[in-house]
Amino acid sequence: MVRETPLYQRGFAGASVNSPGPYDATANTYYNVTPLDDYTPEQAESYLREYNHWILQILNIHEALPGHYVQLVYANKSPSIIKSVFGNGAMIEGWAVYSERMMLESGYGNQEPELWLMYSKWNLRVVINTILDYSIQVLGMSEQEGLDLLMNQAFQERTEAEGKWKRATLSQVQLTSYFNGYSEEFTVS
Repeated sequence: MVRETPLYQRGFAGASVNSPGPYDATANTYYNVTPLDDYTPEQAESYLREYNHWILQILNIHEALPGHYVQLVYANKSPSIIKSVFGNGAMIEGWAVYSERMMLESGYGNQEPELWLMYSKWNLRVVINTILDYSIQVLGMSEQEGLDLLMNQAFQERTEAEGKWKRATLSQVQLTSYFNGYSEEFTVS
């Protein structure tokens, strides 16, 4: 079920999935989409340049099918209630990152070069998220240095970069789970 992101969850991600836990596994799963109501016209334009036609397809693979939605449905079927309740963040994000590439390699998008270009940019984000988080938490990176990294070295739009800075300063270590989970669990030699 698609819905506007609840107010208490806004400011962290433009889209996300809320799936039911193991105690109510048949409840609705929600695909949250944050409206751009609080953005200035310039911020909204920047956001929509970042989340263009191709990136939105990759985002939907990551969040929904076969990404988080599928992984979390199967997590609820685990014989271990502890594993179901306390999911491994790196495994959850790693699966979603893996599913993006797997879908494109399996023919999703008919090998459109634009889709592969945007996937490459999206995949760069996975690596940059880890560098950003580590640099903030361990090396004392300043906001200006972080924005420079995101915009000038990872080709992100200003609105995305500012949101990522906020996220990195509020959720220490979470941004590293994408790269860590993908590289540890799903990279095939």
